[in-house]
Amino acid sequence: MVNHLPITISNRTSAQIKINHLSFDDTVAPHQHTFTKAIPTKIKLKNLKISVSIEAERPNEIQIKFSESNRIRKFKRFWKLKIDYGVHQMDQMLEKGKRSRFEVFQSISDDGSVTLMAITARDFSSWMSHLSDDSSISSLTLPGTHNTCALYGWPLGTCQTRTLSRQLKDGIRFLDLRLGLPKGPGSPLTAYHGFHSQSITFTEILKTLINFVTEQPSETIIISIKQEDKGDGFKESLMKEMIDFEGAESFKNRWWIDDCLPQSLGLVRGKLILFSRIESLTEPSISEPEGIRLPSWPNNSREIWETKIPNTNVAVQDWYDIGSFLSISKKSSLACLSLCRALWEPSKYDPTSNEEARNVVQTGQNVNIQEIQESSEVQKVQPETDIPTWVITFLSASSPLLAFPVICAKGFGWPKMGLGIEGVNSRVSRWLVSRRDEESEPSIKGVVCLMDYYQSPKESLVSLLVDCNF
Repeated sequence: MVNHLPITISNRTSAQIKINHLSFDDTVAPHQHTFTKAIPTKIKLKNLKISVSIEAERPNEIQIKFSESNRIRKFKRFWKLKIDYGVHQMDQMLEKGKRSRFEVFQSISDDGSVTLMAITARDFSSWMSHLSDDSSISSLTLPGTHNTCALYGWPLGTCQTRTLSRQLKDGIRFLDLRLGLPKGPGSPLTAYHGFHSQSITFTEILKTLINFVTEQPSETIIISIKQEDKGDGFKESLMKEMIDFEGAESFKNRWWIDDCLPQSLGLVRGKLILFSRIESLTEPSISEPEGIRLPSWPNNSREIWETKIPNTNVAVQDWYDIGSFLSISKKSSLACLSLCRALWEPSKYDPTSNEEARNVVQTGQNVNIQEIQESSEVQKVQPETDIPTWVITFLSASSPLLAFPVICAKGFGWPKMGLGIEGVNSRVSRWLVSRRDEESEPSIKGVVCLMDYYQSPKESLVSLLVDCNF
């Protein structure tokens, strides 16, 4: 019996993609996107194996072939496909220290359609070096980590498994630092998550940050700082440690402490941008700049709420206490809605409209639009014509009721078989791949995406987010 496999190819590389299966042949040119095609095949989706290869004689041709696996494939809706370069070519690449030029992802939607996306592989330790100096910070898509230093305190306290230095090398450019004074005023600031010490001081964090931007002067990092305890002396200790680390003059040259986003990347290459989530760092009578600070931050809001900073509208999604793992789908849908910057342009999209919402959150996952509207009435600020909107969205979530950070991020079991729950990271990755690169689609620009366990699934989420900048 012949089935028909609905498949879409998105080629975001400079190479061409050649697809071959039985009598079906197709070529996708560089930077092109195909409409969904029904490919005749006898292979059932659960037995489908997709192979990707690049021959030494054709380095600019990505070959994709379908075959039938003798065993049922792992029930995953999203994964990164391994590229076969052949033994000889792979040995040469390893010998010369070269990496793959491309990454290829496969996403299976809830309706059984398959989307393949090929993107350019990048050196994430210096990915900003490929961006123009004129790029505005508010237009960039930045991968970030929620509770950046939370490596300890499992199961509720752990949000990451990789060190700060590794995160920076992996392309993370927005850090969420939670600090406290464990021994009161005058003691060293230390990273905390709740009451769990993360065994790293703020001074050690500063050393890692400054070493990184010194070695990678093309990069900039936004540093969000929040007080995790309720002790006195926090603000004074914070400013003292920041200034004393390199000295007052170096502090001014190293940090962007204005209350607005930098107008261009060129202004802040090799610098750290302060984003403050604490009360004013200085006395009311002192008008010293103290970094970007939102006027308010509603706690655990189920809404996508909006506010303003000088010259920029800001939209934030930070619903973190989701109650149980049963709300992972709702959390993921809300995150996907917030990721589209065009949602915040009333002239193009109205996120409270059923029709527009369905157009934006499509094929990657099932979305209950009514559920989203009931739980999140988007509070829109009508932006002035030329004022950009900066979106901050958290993929992180947790709850003591079997919704630990690792479960929310990575899921558990075999979701496609109905025996488990797909995690937020996989759902968002699937959605990013399944979106159609058509002119009518809103671009994912001007967002910060903060993640737990960012390397899951398969080192993919950072790649997909960074690729949005190119």
